[in-house]
Amino acid sequence: MYARLIKSHMKPEKFDLVTRLFEEKVIPTLKKQKGFRDELSFIDKEHGETMAISFWDSEADALKYEKDVYPQMLETLKGTYTGELEIKHLEVVYRLQHVIPGAEPQGLDRVADDAGTGYHDHRSVGRVLTNV
Repeated sequence: MYARLIKSHMKPEKFDLVTRLFEEKVIPTLKKQKGFRDELSFIDKEHGETMAISFWDSEADALKYEKDVYPQMLETLKGTYTGELEIKHLEVVYRLQHVIPGAEPQGLDRVADDAGTGYHDHRSVGRVLTNV
């Protein structure tokens, strides 16, 4: 599994607009991309900072999105951030996921991990450990 991390500084008066744009345009676009798995977005209103982490099946999927689609997303968000965006590409080694009993993650097989509990995601390099 692979991740793209993006850090930026948002104009404080644009936080609500950015949230709406993510819900209406960015997330639906991401969901259509080959290899896209998940997105986490964070806002620190006090400091005007944002961070988004998208998860991908492979580095190739993430880089294809970055080349072919990401420029359109930047255009969608134009005027909401200040300065340069910081982008990092990372390999996911572990992902901790809390699971509500009876709502186990889809597509994962229950196997014994080092702690004796958890799920292994056979679709990625990393493991998904749970608190079940």
